Amino acid sequence: AVPRAPPGTVDALPASALAPGRGGREAAWHSAAAGYRSYAATAQVAADSAAVPAGDTESEALMATADSNVASLGGAIAGRVRRTGRATVQSISSKAAYQAIKAMVNADDYLAQDADAPSGARLASVFSERSVAVEGDADARRTVLVIEASRFTPPPCDEAPRELVVSAKTNAGKAAAAMASACRAREGGGPAALVRAMGAVAVHQALISAAIAQQYLDNDGRGVKFVTIPGFEDYRPDGPGTNRKMKQMVLSLVRVAG
Repeated sequence: AVPRAPPGTVDALPASALAPGRGGREAAWHSAAAGYRSYAATAQVAADSAAVPAGDTESEALMATADSNVASLGGAIAGRVRRTGRATVQSISSKAAYQAIKAMVNADDYLAQDADAPSGARLASVFSERSVAVEGDADARRTVLVIEASRFTPPPCDEAPRELVVSAKTNAGKAAAAMASACRAREGGGPAALVRAMGAVAVHQALISAAIAQQYLDNDGRGVKFVTIPGFEDYRPDGPGTNRKMKQMVLSLVRVAG
């Protein structure tokens, strides 16, 4: 089931914006070409080192795959942030992107447990895409999702954010336009929008939409930029026989410039 924005939320995406639209989605897609608290500190340290591949250097991006161990990747991200102040993770498929963003949530939790962690600091991400050639096929290209993360202390919230929902069939261009609009309109503190998604494909669509939204804002020339703080919330679907709780991804979009 796809979560719905509660009644009365501000500027929730209309049903028409969630309809699939291959042409518009592909045009928007190509125009943008550019964890849970469940591990003890000892497990965190082990994950921090175990996920760093042999020969890894601080300047190289970590690579998420569909089979990545979320706890280990989260430890590697946290370790990179501790040592250099930032971490970059790349992924190609929707499942790989889902593992990557879950690892970011884990890393945020690990960093928050550090004795010297800045008060209120979170791990915030910026999303972008780049097209790379497929080895062995000069004409084939693949789109890589790039997540750049660093510590960020969000400002206090002074007004309600827009509530947006992204599903597996959401038109990425329209979702991006809604995200960009929310960031343009936001002038006070706190998140401009809360973007909800459930499942690997829907979450991947949300991440791609965020990358496209920043591209739209860059094209405006107004200097508006935002960071995204990912997290999970419990969600209980509507309807009879749906008493069990599920986890949904919530992306908090915070305007930081412009």
